Amino acid sequence: MSEISKDELFEIIKNSHIWHAQRIKEQLEKIILTRHNSDDFDFRFDTEDKYFFIYVNECNLFIFDERIEVRSDRDNTYSTDKTFVFAIRGVADISAAFDKFDSVIMEDELD
Repeated sequence: MSEISKDELFEIIKNSHIWHAQRIKEQLEKIILTRHNSDDFDFRFDTEDKYFFIYVNECNLFIFDERIEVRSDRDNTYSTDKTFVFAIRGVADISAAFDKFDSVIMEDELD
């Protein structure tokens, strides 16, 4: 088992876990900056300020503590009415969730 850093230990003490929503959002912002124009993705809070989300092309990426959920509200696509849940244990998990979000956004309608 790998050793835990002081920063990670502080996160665990402060939040009961390492990957809280704010930290996931910060890592996601870094990923977006390297891949896209950052103006294309607008982070918002839900109505009760409990979590962050991005909304693009009727698709959502929701950021919770220790997980990201990707959902599509578009009609007649492969991902219609599906929710993809990604447990976050590292930056690679955040990147994989964002890759899925990108792919859901770009889906063409089914014939």
